Amino acid sequence: MSYESVILRHAASFHWNRQDGQLTELLPGSSEYMTIHSQVHQALVGSGRTISRIVRVKNLIDFGQFLVREQFLVCQNGNTKYFRVRRFISLNAANLQEALKYNLDPRRCNLSNLQFESQVLGSVSGWPHEDRIVLVVQVLTCNPLQGTIYPDKSLDYFIEYVVNLH
Repeated sequence: MSYESVILRHAASFHWNRQDGQLTELLPGSSEYMTIHSQVHQALVGSGRTISRIVRVKNLIDFGQFLVREQFLVCQNGNTKYFRVRRFISLNAANLQEALKYNLDPRRCNLSNLQFESQVLGSVSGWPHEDRIVLVVQVLTCNPLQGTIYPDKSLDYFIEYVVNLH
């Protein structure tokens, strides 16, 4: 059984399948689209932006490393409970390919630091003059109510969706 088969069978999103490419545009009106649209819309407080497109990211390598990291943390810190939470980060659209290729490495994506937010407020000021996107990520944390998460390692998160705005 291949690495891909194991991940798809046991741990990946139920929306993933073997036929999908790495990037799959979601159909407006589908349950997956509506769920992500609702969550991102709530996170875009006061931005004045609307969602124009949502693309699912299926990177088996990043997701597999995330799963290994999760199990490592659970085994290393047996008394600590870890949660997978969905958070957001705003990014200049010009850095999208680097973000996808290098799992949001801050050095390659022109980010001074990496922080995932429950709301996308911190980046609103530059938006009228920039082509911005929102990346939806799953992050490991021991505090699921924490609004801002600063990951220790790139293995502590993976990119789930790319959301284009207008």
